[in-house]
Amino acid sequence: MDTVLTLQLVWSLYLACKDIFALRNKKDLHTPHDLLFFVVIDWVSRSISLLYYPCSYV
Repeated sequence: MDTVLTLQLVWSLYLACKDIFALRNKKDLHTPHDLLFFVVIDWVSRSISLLYYPCSYV
């Protein structure tokens, strides 16, 4: 269970850093490459979370 929480924390911190970088440098995060990457990783993260925490479905 700790591994899932650690992966979720690292992913959230990565997204926060990417957002801050984009805001400071006026970069666009809506490129097809970035969106596909975010969607796939979020889907995998959500699937793993539901596997370990089935009652956490919202």
